[in-house]
This record gives sequence, C-alpha cells and structure tokens, in this order.
Amino acid sequence: MGSGTPGYFEYRAIDPRDPGGPPVMVRFARDLITWYYENRSVDYENFRCVRHVLDHTERIFRGVRDYEEGELSWWCYTGHPKEWCIKENVFAPFPGRSLVFAVYLNPKFELYTFRAERADPQQRACPINWRSRYGELLWPKSIS
Repeated sequence: MGSGTPGYFEYRAIDPRDPGGPPVMVRFARDLITWYYENRSVDYENFRCVRHVLDHTERIFRGVRDYEEGELSWWCYTGHPKEWCIKENVFAPFPGRSLVFAVYLNPKFELYTFRAERADPQQRACPINWRSRYGELLWPKSIS
C-alpha cells in the first residue's frame, strides 16, 4: 500500500470507468484502519480480504442503492478471498460457495465499508439480489 495522499493509504485497483486502462488508486483512511485495529480486531484482519478482492476482482457494480441517493456513483467490488478471519486469531477458508466478499467505495474511491454477503446461487461472484441492489454491473459485462 502506498501513502501518496496525506491521511490515506493508497492501493491500485481496476478502474471501473475504464477497466482496460490504467488502474485507479483506492484510498483507505488511516483513521479508519486505526479504528478497526483498536475496536474490531476481526474486521481489521479482514483488510487482507479487501486487498485480495481489489487484486482479484470478479465483479464491479456501480450504483450502490444502500448508500447513495440520486446519481449512481458508489462502487462495489466483489471476489472470493482464500481465507478470512472469523474470530480473534482464528482464520478459516472463505466459504465461497455461499458467500462473496464485497468492498464498497464512495465516489472518490475511498473505502466506505466491506463485508461478506450471501452469494447469488446462479452468479456466485454477485451478492444476492444484485439486480435490484445495484444500478449497473460494470465489469465484466459478459454476464447477464
């Protein structure tokens, strides 16, 4: 992780506006990482999953209806990390048949939140009810 912007760590990810072009820099607020470290150790450990999803993105959605009103500019990246933290100091294989790990970014590509979500039974890389929860599937466009 780089630290080009004061108060943030930066990490490269697929730019959903131009997936074949140069990467976009996703930003993680240092204060947010510190808060997780001090208050939610399991979630802090799962920043590894965030990095995995950004490195091995399976789907990108634009228009996260849970977080925005109006313009579709929030982002959700999904993927399947190999393992995750399930309780303090306990790691287990990620249950990729039933869950997908989702990373949510605001319009400035700053990490907003992340979590494991139930996977769509027909599209394991998509969260359940993805067609009604997101405005548009941006990447890859090869599924319907």
